[in-house]
Amino acid sequence: MSDLPMAYERCSFLVDAAAPLREARLGPRPSAPPWPTGVTDTQPAAMVRVYERNGGLAQCDEVLLLLRRRRSQALSLLAGWIVHRRVVSFEWQGERLLPLFQFDLAAMTIHRSATAVLAQLSDAFEDCEVAAWFAESNRWLQGRIPLDVLGVDLNAVLCAARADRLGARPST
Repeated sequence: MSDLPMAYERCSFLVDAAAPLREARLGPRPSAPPWPTGVTDTQPAAMVRVYERNGGLAQCDEVLLLLRRRRSQALSLLAGWIVHRRVVSFEWQGERLLPLFQFDLAAMTIHRSATAVLAQLSDAFEDCEVAAWFAESNRWLQGRIPLDVLGVDLNAVLCAARADRLGARPST
């Protein structure tokens, strides 16, 4: 069995290194399927642009391939990250996608900044909502996009995540 994933993500933000391997093995990329439930019609293009600027998106198979080259027990590690919501991920057409901004691709570790922000959001929002949160303008950041601010002002992004988490929780 080859380390080459059988299904690559279906949008233009495919990891550049994987594109030639995919085409050699599977032929041209299929057209993009619709976006996940919970994402409005206007969100996908904006989300794609934001994630393209910040490393793109990858399917689990692609992340697993990268993990296997650098870490032991890659499948268990990735499954644990997803189940315990230590990484941003969401379902799309039966595939789990992971934004690559959250990884140090050289070591295949999770950036602490992404983990810290995700810890604020994961109890209050669904996976797809968390993915959208990182890629949409945020009122607590004066309309800036959390992902664009993350590397510059982690504290501001953490404060925005806390404020949105508290606003998302139903009052008791």
